[in-house]
Amino acid sequence: ILMALLGVGKESVLQLCLAAWTYGALAQAGACGPRSFLVLLLPLAVLVRSLPGALVATALLTAVLVLGQENKKWQQLRQKVGRLRFSIALALLLRLPIKDASCLYSVGLLLLYAGNRRPPFGPGAVRQVSAYLCSLLESLRYMACFPVLFLLALPSMVQSELQKFAWSKLSANVSGFAKQAQVDVEPLLKRVSGGIYWKRIWVDFEAQDAVDDDPMGADSAPAVPCVASSPAQLCAQQLARQAGVDFRSVDSLKIARLSVLLKKYMKPKGGLEALEFNDLREAAADEGSFLRLAEERLEVAQPEDAGASAGEKRSTTDRLVEFLTSGLRTHREGATNAPWDCQVDVLLQWQGAQPLNEERLQRAVDLVIQQQPMLRACVPPDDSTDLLLGSRNSGFSTTVAASWSLLNELNFLEQWPKVRRAVAGAIYLCWPRTFIRSANAFKIPKLAKTTSKESNNLADEAFGVMNESGWAWWRSDSSLNMCLIQLEKSSEVTSCVFCSVTHKYADGGAVAAFVTALSEAYAMLERGEMPSSEEHPVLAVQEQRLWRYLQGLPGREGQVDVYLFDIVNDMYNHKWGHSVGVDFTLKVCDLVRAAGRRMACSEEIAWISCMSCAMLRLMPDEEMLKLMIVHNGRLGDAEGAVACVSNYVMLRIPCLARGNTPVADICSRVKYMVTHGQFSRPRSTEQAHARLNIGGMIGTDGNFVQLFKTGRGRDPGWSRAPYVIQLRMDNEGGIWCVKDFKCHEFLDPTTFWRAAVGAAQEIAEGNFTMPVAPAA
Repeated sequence: ILMALLGVGKESVLQLCLAAWTYGALAQAGACGPRSFLVLLLPLAVLVRSLPGALVATALLTAVLVLGQENKKWQQLRQKVGRLRFSIALALLLRLPIKDASCLYSVGLLLLYAGNRRPPFGPGAVRQVSAYLCSLLESLRYMACFPVLFLLALPSMVQSELQKFAWSKLSANVSGFAKQAQVDVEPLLKRVSGGIYWKRIWVDFEAQDAVDDDPMGADSAPAVPCVASSPAQLCAQQLARQAGVDFRSVDSLKIARLSVLLKKYMKPKGGLEALEFNDLREAAADEGSFLRLAEERLEVAQPEDAGASAGEKRSTTDRLVEFLTSGLRTHREGATNAPWDCQVDVLLQWQGAQPLNEERLQRAVDLVIQQQPMLRACVPPDDSTDLLLGSRNSGFSTTVAASWSLLNELNFLEQWPKVRRAVAGAIYLCWPRTFIRSANAFKIPKLAKTTSKESNNLADEAFGVMNESGWAWWRSDSSLNMCLIQLEKSSEVTSCVFCSVTHKYADGGAVAAFVTALSEAYAMLERGEMPSSEEHPVLAVQEQRLWRYLQGLPGREGQVDVYLFDIVNDMYNHKWGHSVGVDFTLKVCDLVRAAGRRMACSEEIAWISCMSCAMLRLMPDEEMLKLMIVHNGRLGDAEGAVACVSNYVMLRIPCLARGNTPVADICSRVKYMVTHGQFSRPRSTEQAHARLNIGGMIGTDGNFVQLFKTGRGRDPGWSRAPYVIQLRMDNEGGIWCVKDFKCHEFLDPTTFWRAAVGAAQEIAEGNFTMPVAPAA
């Protein structure tokens, strides 16, 4: 088909379209279920007029619908036959000289696509019929664009269904680029111990002298509070205290809160740019510097400056679609690959001076839902189809976009910008849709329990109450779920609030932004003020990031764009690695915290720096260390968004003269690159030594305090290891918990963590000149 297509023949184009539509119809039938057999009524209706064509179209449609059903019997047959081979064979069969067969078959597929892609409709027969007619028109556009996506995904399809053939045709069996080296790091780790206990790694250290827990001298000589001398300084100082910034430690989450508050209650002076996150990170180490910066760049915003936004301009077509779908807006973004039922949750305890007011809490939640559109998202209608179309647990759309990004990096079609834009537009129109409700009625359920037993962990007790309820209050069709738990002991009532947002459209930073918005709205209502219900512009931000990625524009330095790595595993033959749990003591976490204070950086950056030193000690032959880390993505208009705006960025750390490079140099490079935006979107096929997802904790936000339940990491395992180190860890009440950790087979995981803690100990104790690589 591809060779014939190069000749731009009409027959080749028809065969390509029929093969692509058949491949897509297998997934559409699986997502639609038994209802898909209704499309067989079309060829039967014209049976008398064109008997041979109707019979052939009916037989082939039946084969597609049966083979596409999602039950074990047909799944095994589909896997044995192969979706790609079946689609190509059927397309060639349809081009036999049988009158009306191809036409009836194509119209039947159109009805199948339209039935599966029909959006939710409002009440009434008129709206139902109108919604189906709109779906027919939209499906025509979708089917016209789909062959382009089919071509882009073809390499991954061949690699998935014909693995032996595909790998044999590769020019080289490329493996991971990390170099294994024989090194002896034990002389540097004499004071750091570690081992395996109950299939989990434990790490501890022995200090010869007391580690200076506050090397900046904050405890021994408390800083004199700075007195604000102008309205701008006074407002900025109050907002900093509200965000929890203490001007001693550098907490990224608190600085992010401060950035949102400054943009909400203050504005840049005439002709000056707004204060960004990086500016605040540097100024947050000293209160005097922060107040001077506020005086130079900001002024207090007047009420009219933060007034309600003007009404949104909508075309007649938008109003018609919104009417037919009961007020749903269509949105597209590069969402996470997490399923809808995967949740990001947090448990909060109310510690206000007054008891928690249920009515006020309900009003605050309603306001936050109006402010944050992703909290009104519906269950994604195209997710199941996209996964069925994809291969190896990768979505079809993300595989296509990653392949298209690779072609753009190779300057494919560079001389035909209109063609490139047309292909990007086709991918965008076929991208999985998200429907946003105009309103979302939400009622917070309430659970209560009276007990006389003493519990060591309040969070475990609250989760026990929710488990006893059977989670009957849970709404599976809502992106936000909450529950108020009231625990009574000895006539004292403790109020806890459980909040959960779907991981499909949210991450840890989104939940933190939700808690901040909820706390602020509740406090304003408590003071008798009315919070603004202006909608956050996150929808436009997400669509802009996705469109920029699809256009093939390069990743801008210091910016977070969409990044999809679906095709990386299709190009490299990665080896295996260990997955194992890790436990830290409070002493180890305090040690890294002290190292962070030595570096004047956050705990997250301190952990990344120590891990970088550990990897370089265990792999001294590397000339450049590549770290792929998760950036929260809350830059510009994305600040304060309850949405998944985070993504991976690449840090490229040069490691020349490794034997003589002190640990301080590596740490300073890591800190500078993160804090000054010296990172960019990874290239489509760029490998990395490590993939790190390190998150902080909410802690205290207003009168809400975060609680943590007792938990354990995953059981040990053995699986493919695309990276030397891959982990996800979070700060839970001061103790860092490693949720997922995988180490490449040529590294010992216990030695890696001992080396990381050893680097932290050297930094905390002031041994900055210690070389990264061990002496020969």
